[in-house]
Formats: sequence, C-alpha cells, structure tokens
Amino acid sequence: MYVLDMTEKDGKLFVPEIDILVNDLSLPLWAAIPPRAAARIAIETAEALDNRLETYPGELLEQIHNHNKRWVIRALHRGEHLDEAEAALKG
Repeated sequence: MYVLDMTEKDGKLFVPEIDILVNDLSLPLWAAIPPRAAARIAIETAEALDNRLETYPGELLEQIHNHNKRWVIRALHRGEHLDEAEAALKG
C-alpha cells in the first residue's frame, strides 16, 4: 500500500529503502497478536490491496510492475507466506 500511495502522490515510481526487512522487523509484533486476529488483519489488508490495485492508474501500475512484479502480482508474495505458514503448521 505504501508503494502505491507514494507512487500515486509523486506521479512516478517510488521505491522504499526497506523491503524484505519489513517482514523481519514486524515479526515480533505479529507474533504478539492472537492467531485468528492476525489472520483476519492479513486477509482484510490483502483484500484492500487487491481492490486498490484494480482501480490504480495503469501507467503508474506499469512502472511499479516493471520495477518489482511481486508488488503488483500479489499471489507471488502471498504464496511465499502461505508456504511458510503451512511448513510451520506441519513442523
């Protein structure tokens, strides 16, 4: 959402300095949230992002996609997390 917000505000591709580290830094916060609440937040956020992507300006969306397709094709990113969750449940 942040990349979409800033790209739209600036009218050109915005690339944050932190990407993957955000997940690692926020892990203790997510671990403190009860699992069902965390799942609900994740699903609500994913739905909001999907809705935003559907109505996002095409030219800006293309710039974002050309830089990092995972920021636009959310299944690529979400699939990684689902695989991690499944492995944790099995392990």
